[in-house]
Amino acid sequence: MPYHEIIDAIINLRKVRRQELHENERPIAFSLWQNAEIHRDRKKKKQPYRIEDFYLYADAEKLDLPASRFGSAFRELIRLKLCPNWALFVYNDLMKADVGPIPEEIALISPYCIILAPSVTDSTVSGMLIALEEASSSITEFTSTSGGVVTLKVPPIKAKAYADEEAVLNILR
Repeated sequence: MPYHEIIDAIINLRKVRRQELHENERPIAFSLWQNAEIHRDRKKKKQPYRIEDFYLYADAEKLDLPASRFGSAFRELIRLKLCPNWALFVYNDLMKADVGPIPEEIALISPYCIILAPSVTDSTVSGMLIALEEASSSITEFTSTSGGVVTLKVPPIKAKAYADEEAVLNILR
C-alpha cells in the first residue's frame, strides 16, 4: 500500500473516532450546559451559554470556530508577550480553535490592529484582522513579529472592537 494511502486512512480513522467521541459526549455536554444555564448569574453574564461551549470533540468547522492557524498564532503572540490587552476580547474564541503548527509569520501589529497569521502577496495582506474602532479607514504602519514593516489601508470598522477571519488589506507603497 502506498505511503499516501496509509496517511489518508489514518486521517479518516481519526475523523471517525472524533465523531464517535462527539456523539458520546452529547448527553454529558447537555447536562453541563443545563446546569450552567440554571446557575448562570444573569447580572454578570447576560448572554446565555450555548451547548457548543461544552463540546470537546465536535468538529471545529461545524461549530464555526476560528481556523487553527489563527488560534496557534494568537497563543504564540501571548507566549511572546506581544499581545496588547485590548485584543483579549477574542481570547475565548481563539482558545477554542484546534491547536496546529505555529505559522511562519505570527502577526503584524500596530497600536490599534493586529493581523494574525498574515499571508502576504505583492499588493495585499490577508489574515485574521483584530482591530479597535480607532483604526477605522486609516493608513497604518504594521510591524511584523519577524521584524519587517508594512503600511496597510485598514477597512472601515463600525464597532468598538472587531474581528474578521477573512480580512484582506491593501499594501500601500
